Amino acid sequence: MFQRTLKTEIRKALWNKKMLAAMALVFGIVAVHCVMTVHDYREFYAYYREHSDENLMVTGNSLFNNWLGADMVFFPSTAFFFLLPILAVLPFGWSLVTELRSGYVRNVLGRTSRKAYFVSKYAANFTAGALVIMAPLTVSLLVLALFLPAIPMEFAYPYGTICQPCMWAELYFSHPYLYCILYILLDGIYAGLIASLSTALAFFFKNRVAVVLSPFLLLLLADYVDSGFLTDGEYSPMKFLHALPVDNDCYGWAVFLIGAALFIMTAGVTWYGQKHFESL
Repeated sequence: MFQRTLKTEIRKALWNKKMLAAMALVFGIVAVHCVMTVHDYREFYAYYREHSDENLMVTGNSLFNNWLGADMVFFPSTAFFFLLPILAVLPFGWSLVTELRSGYVRNVLGRTSRKAYFVSKYAANFTAGALVIMAPLTVSLLVLALFLPAIPMEFAYPYGTICQPCMWAELYFSHPYLYCILYILLDGIYAGLIASLSTALAFFFKNRVAVVLSPFLLLLLADYVDSGFLTDGEYSPMKFLHALPVDNDCYGWAVFLIGAALFIMTAGVTWYGQKHFESL
């Protein structure tokens, strides 16, 4: 029963108009970013090829600090991470609140258990949110690898490097591809957790717009607190999901604790809600 319900919810999450719209948007961002990055690299290389025979500064234009997940120069990358909370929720974050409002849930519960339905809804929303973020990041890395040199970064080089205390710093300098893959996975997990916020909030809000926009507003508030009061590190997902730190060093313990708190909160509310949803 649970497997059938889960399969149905995941199919609904991955094949709907809002998922297609979200995918079209993120891949449009990737396309624009790739064109801008490759054009900038070619102009840069041509200029230094003409004016210098030695230091072409190619490390500063390496793949590992110019793919979508790490770039902090071009607008598409900034827009992608700023809109990430909305992009993650858009594909399926509206589903539970819509079905609760319409009464469709009671029809479904006649054919499956509460636990199977609500856990499947949580899992499907998590999967859709993770996929819509991981897919464009992966494509960006693969496409730009065809055009930009994959030169490992050097700690002494001032462009596109990170400090030793920063999360996964050793991987960044010694195994940069693994570093990028881990950040794609990290961004996907956080996107799934952010999408799951909409599942939890569906038990408190009856408006689809409020459920879809609330995760974005909550992360915007967290980013404001981080920028204004927490200046010793990156504690805002809008910042530490970048593969290169935006302002300060990124710490693994902070990323883990924030992610764990999001999971406990969203999964806990969903578990409580599935037992008491008639009275909420």
